[in-house]
Formats: sequence, C-alpha cells, structure tokens
Amino acid sequence: TSTGAKWHARRRLLTPTFHFRILDQFLPVFNRNATVLVKKLAAEGGRKAFDVGHYVHLCTLDTICESAMGTTVNAQEDSNSEYVQAVKT
Repeated sequence: TSTGAKWHARRRLLTPTFHFRILDQFLPVFNRNATVLVKKLAAEGGRKAFDVGHYVHLCTLDTICESAMGTTVNAQEDSNSEYVQAVKT
C-alpha cells in the first residue's frame, strides 16, 4: 500500500483507466467470458469438490487479453494452447 504523495500520483494515473464510461465498452467481453466460465463451472456441478481457481484464471486471461490487448486467446476453451502454456511458465 502507498500513502501520501505517492498514492495520490498513482491514483491520479489509474483513475481514468477505470472510469465507468471506459469500462462500459468492455461489457460484452466481460459478459461473454463470464458466460463461458459459468458453463464450465456448471459442467463440474454435482461432482466432488474442485479447484475453481483454474477456471477463474483462464477466464481472467481471456478477459485481460481481449480487453487490454485486443487479442482473443480462448484460454477457457483450450487450456492446453501454446499461449496458455507459455503464460503458465
């Protein structure tokens, strides 16, 4: 955590990035990736306990790559892809 002038400088830099109007343009990306995540989790339903982190990581990777870099990696659909494996290491 930061305090004082350092915190204010960082806050001033980051705040515009997360303004609601800017985030609104990414809602279709968030919704599309969340829908895939829900389907993947539903497929696990009724089974023993499982690690949800794996699914959340893949969803996060899809969302960040598409919203920040404009690249669709489909990590949730192909968790063994070359890109996903490269990010893991």
